[in-house]
Amino acid sequence: VLGVAGLLSGYFPLMALGMMIFLLALGLLGPLLISPITATFSRALNLVFGQEGEIAAGNIARQPRRASITASSLMISLAILIGMGGMLASTYGGALHFLDSSLRSDYIMMSTLVITNDTIGAGPDLSETVKRVRGVEDLTTMRQIDVLNAENVGFRLVGIDPIAYEKIAGLSFVEGDSSAFEQMPSGNSVIINGRYASQFGTKIGDTITLDGDHGPVNVQVAAVGLDYLNMKLPTVYIDQTSLTREYGVRNDVMLLINRESDADIEQLEEDLMAVTQAYPGFGIISREELWESQKQMTDSATVGLNIFLAILAAPALLGLANALSINVIERTREIGMMRAVGAKRRQIRRMVVAESLLLSLMGISLGAISGIMLSYVMTGVLEFAGMHIPYNFPVAGLIVAIAAGLICGILAALIPARRASDLQIVAALAYE
Repeated sequence: VLGVAGLLSGYFPLMALGMMIFLLALGLLGPLLISPITATFSRALNLVFGQEGEIAAGNIARQPRRASITASSLMISLAILIGMGGMLASTYGGALHFLDSSLRSDYIMMSTLVITNDTIGAGPDLSETVKRVRGVEDLTTMRQIDVLNAENVGFRLVGIDPIAYEKIAGLSFVEGDSSAFEQMPSGNSVIINGRYASQFGTKIGDTITLDGDHGPVNVQVAAVGLDYLNMKLPTVYIDQTSLTREYGVRNDVMLLINRESDADIEQLEEDLMAVTQAYPGFGIISREELWESQKQMTDSATVGLNIFLAILAAPALLGLANALSINVIERTREIGMMRAVGAKRRQIRRMVVAESLLLSLMGISLGAISGIMLSYVMTGVLEFAGMHIPYNFPVAGLIVAIAAGLICGILAALIPARRASDLQIVAALAYE
């Protein structure tokens, strides 16, 4: 109860504590859960394995503590797998969501060379050149400087033209709304991102003191918004005029460009590439290319997750095989008696496989519950860090975990099942 209460609190430290309590509770209560879980799955085993499945369920119920330890090892492996799958799905799904909602321009021309705050970007001649390119309908620029606050903690100041930026790019607002853009030209209002709000404990209405070149400047937080490109850094969005006046920043580090609806896309991209040739520190990428690169990152992460699965499944597989082998050794005489009264080798093998699958189903059921909760907590880590990522239910991770658990159950039973079926009847009956 305490664990679930912590998980549902919505406050990350309590969620993390709740997750640990919940896993501890499952470990302690595992032996008591064996009987109801066995009763739940034994009917399905009876349908598949017949009488052997019923015997297997009885064998599991006789050793609840050992069954609990075996199922717990598989539970932990699958919980981590589902938790990571859920976090990855939420992270990359959230990144694509922010890309769609806060980076709506058709092209991004950005500086790829950063040496110091003074040498970054290009002067206004670049934006004027791009405006004259046939097929360009609209553009807005971004400027930036990295500064320190009074506690010598760094953050990024991003200068934007609020009206044009709202039209071409925009932000995904966590608190407040787009009306904050209208307040920025006065120079007294700024927008912060979620990472800044989390790191410095700042909210709407608070005052931030900026240490400008001409002395401290007090500005008020009008909203909390996220953009795709600065999602990971504590960032303050300020009007470009104010940024230039207080810090002398005049260079553009990024141009967000919209094309005309009837533009020749191929020719436009060639012309924009030609512009970047005169500015070696700049590159151009379309929104589609950026989106596709993020999709490839997601696919690569999925491959990495599958490799991690293989590594993670090994200890659970060994633990399951070890528990089954011990069961076979301890029941040597019993297996010999079953063979003596007419049980066939095939039936003995089916019984051991049924036991393994039943243990796997226990681990899968507990692992699925724990994994879903763990994925929610792991996504909460990002939320706690100021990256407001929407939670995505880990459907793919859940399916992979169930498949992995069943495969582990079958593989773990191969050697113990063969050993049990190969026992000599006379030797087994004489076994001490």
